[in-house]
This record gives sequence, structure tokens and C-alpha cells, in this order.
Amino acid sequence: MEFFMRNKKTRDQNPPEIIKENIDQEKKLIKMINEIRSDLKTNPQYKNFFDKYNPLSVESFIDNYAIRKSRYLTFGEMLSKNEENTMLRQQIEADERLWEIQRKKLFDLECRWRAEQIEIEQIEISADFEFWSKNIENCPFLEKITEDDYELYLEYLLSDGFYDYNLDFSWMGYVDIKQSLSEDGNIPPWYEFYDIHKGTGSLLFLPDIRGEKEEYYLNLWKKNIAETKKKQKKKSVTLDSRPRLYGYDLSVIENFIKKFENKRLLEYFKLYEKELNKSNDEVDQAIQILKESDEMIPIESHYDWRSAVIQAARRLEQRKIADSFKQAYKKYLYRDRVGIAHEIHSNENSIEWVKDWVEELKREIIEARRMNNEPANLNF
Repeated sequence: MEFFMRNKKTRDQNPPEIIKENIDQEKKLIKMINEIRSDLKTNPQYKNFFDKYNPLSVESFIDNYAIRKSRYLTFGEMLSKNEENTMLRQQIEADERLWEIQRKKLFDLECRWRAEQIEIEQIEISADFEFWSKNIENCPFLEKITEDDYELYLEYLLSDGFYDYNLDFSWMGYVDIKQSLSEDGNIPPWYEFYDIHKGTGSLLFLPDIRGEKEEYYLNLWKKNIAETKKKQKKKSVTLDSRPRLYGYDLSVIENFIKKFENKRLLEYFKLYEKELNKSNDEVDQAIQILKESDEMIPIESHYDWRSAVIQAARRLEQRKIADSFKQAYKKYLYRDRVGIAHEIHSNENSIEWVKDWVEELKREIIEARRMNNEPANLNF
């Protein structure tokens, strides 16, 4: 907080010197993404390949591939020289963790929306929250990340309770999180930390009124028009039976690179993805982290040396990620102030696929209401 108070006037006028290099890099990255995207859309060498696939999935693939290729080109040479690869991983993780702040806000809104305490213009059914979770960087109804939000997450990042959420939890898994809370008291650690400091823990105990209504209609639809659903699927396939092109499937990305790119990009692709998917063995990871550090790292005594090594590496990682997290927040502030779109980090699923899934659920609920002699809408 002290840094931001001292530099408030500077930040309101021009970006501090310390982050100008990061901002310039962001601008170059955005320019590169746009150039790659334009080439994929206009270069005739790709036409025959893309024509084999569903057009909506091609659009999603192009967006995803443009971002990935820009990263491979930006960081690939660095990794090929085996330098600063740890810094790269920490930077990427910090950039993604910044949006955990917004996901918690989104989750709390879902709790209140499901309890019918609030209405949100962009939300018609509960699955809409899943779409905005995937597209969190563009969510229009969330408050912006504040310095208080940033300070609280930084405190969590350096706390003993800090934990890798990817191991066990889905961010917007409302039903699973509530079930986990009732069975063993566990919720995502950042959610728990936030609730303790913000007093929002009671939101998880609100009734799921809206969810129960949706379940009623969906069960009605499944029971009465299973055959209609099959016909609708057949009709949809008739419109465009071409397979989807998945931009988050690494084998698809690799084959595309082999077909259209040079060997250098293929090397960068392998190095980059390998760096992001290192061994899951905690001891191996810890030893690698400590080996790559240029600091003297104290290791506390412990009856199990493995636990001591893991704990030492974890503390080091927390400090390093915290440093990168500070830079990520500065980039966020600058991008927001000058109107540069925030980079979307969702790699797990295509946003377009989630959107299609949500729209299908809406159609099913509306049809169930029509069959039940109710208005064919989502106002229930």
C-alpha cells in the first residue's frame, strides 16, 4: 500500500518508470496477437484446413492459437536458452492469480442471485455464471479490482494458508463447493481467506432457490421430450456436421504447428508447454525450485527432510509470485486506465463451447415451461 500511496499522482498521469518495460511488452504482445489472428483469417494457405471444421469452433481456435503463438514466440527463445524460465512461470501464474479476486466476487454474486436476493441483467440462468467465469476478464457487472482487493490477496499469497486451487476445486462449482462445505468443511482456500476478512462466509449458507427451480424444469424436460432432444440434435448436425476444432487441445495445436509453422516454433511450443506442465511430484518440484534460485535459502529442521524441502521451496515461491503479482496489478491498472483489453486466460475450455452449452440449457428450460403451460421465457 505504501508504494501506491507515494506514487498515486504519478500513476494518475503516466505509468511509473518501473513498469514501462512491462507495458511496452504488453503492447507488443497485443500487436503480435492481432497480426497472427489477421494472418490466420486472411491467408489462403489455411483455407482448406479450416473449411473442414465447424465455423464457430474455427473462430475460437484462431483466437486461442493467436494468443498461444505469441507466447511461444515471446518466451520460446528465452526457454531454449534455459534462462529465466522460473521467472516466466511465476509471471504467468501471477497474471492468472490476479483474476482470482474477481472470481470470488463472481461466486458471491452467484450465491446471492441463486437465493433471489439480487437480479443481474446479464444473468438469466445459473449456468451464465460459468460463462462469465471463463470470460472473467470481460465480465461487465463486476466491480473493478481495487487496491484493497490487491492488498488482501497479497496478504493471502504470503500466508500459510496459500494453496494451489487447481488441485481440488472448480472456481464456479457452486454445487460441489456447497457439498464439500457440508461434508468436510472445505472450500477453496482463497474463498475461505476472503470470507474471514470480509465477513462473507454466510453467503454459502443461503438457500439455492433459483437452482431448485431450474432443476425442476430441466428434469421435466428430460422426462417428457428426450425424443425431441434427439431430433433437435439431428437437425443441428444437419446444419453443419463438420467436427469442432479445439484450440485448447495441445495435440491439435502441435499438429497445426507441424502443418503450417517452422521447426523453431515447434521447439518453442514444446519448451513452453513443458515448462507449464512440470512434474507433479512435490519433492521433485521443490528441489528444482531451490536449485534454480540464486538466493541462499534457509531450510528449517524437520523430522522429515522431504517436508522441510517442500516448505522451504513453497516459501520461496510465495515470495517470488508475490513480486510478480505486484507487477501484474500494475499492468492491470495501466491497461484499465488507457483502455487496453485484458488478456483472457481461460485455456481449459473454449468460451464459445461454454456459451453454446448455456444456450442449450436455456432452450431446454423454456421448452419445459411451454410444455407445462407456463410462459415460454426465463422469468420464473
